[in-house]
Amino acid sequence: MPGRELVSKVPVEPPPPHEATGRKTLIRAVANSVIGLTAFLVTCIGLRAILPFPEIDGGVSQKFRFFAAHKDEFDTLFIGSSRIYFQISPAIFDRVTGESGLPTHSFNFGETAQLEMGLH
Repeated sequence: MPGRELVSKVPVEPPPPHEATGRKTLIRAVANSVIGLTAFLVTCIGLRAILPFPEIDGGVSQKFRFFAAHKDEFDTLFIGSSRIYFQISPAIFDRVTGESGLPTHSFNFGETAQLEMGLH
């Protein structure tokens, strides 16, 4: 077989020794993570400065604007789905915590999922 003779006459160098994963690999991984996170944050900040806040149907935009204008007045924030929206009353929560000796001023950021499911 002519192919065998050709292969046997070609010099083949052994692969370089494999570096053990260690401190250099860890430093490189952390540095790459920091660079990636920094790029993501810079992009988000740049987009927020350039683009206006989108109008979202169903009162979400109104809630965001109200909270942004009064955010220093609240110390408790409920975030979640329609279960949070319908099952947590900030007035009742604030009254109960106040009666227990921990006065709060809460805001319910829960939102219904009707728009996502098409149940207008």
